[in-house]
Amino acid sequence: MKENLKKIKENSVLTLASWWGLRFPGEAKIIITKDKKINKYKRYYKHTFFIDKNNIPLESLNEECVIKDRDYKKL
Repeated sequence: MKENLKKIKENSVLTLASWWGLRFPGEAKIIITKDKKINKYKRYYKHTFFIDKNNIPLESLNEECVIKDRDYKKL
């Protein structure tokens, strides 16, 4: 997972990130790469009963979609 995330970050054009705390602390990132792909990364910092009960992975990296040329030029 870390190697894939590192490759995506090296190829990134824009990264939007947020973090949250309190009950289920973690972070999320939307990464847009030079090959016009949108990737979503999410990481929870600790195991909780809710996360385990609902089979939510502590860390995930997904390719969501590809941006159209006209929208990519606006970035």
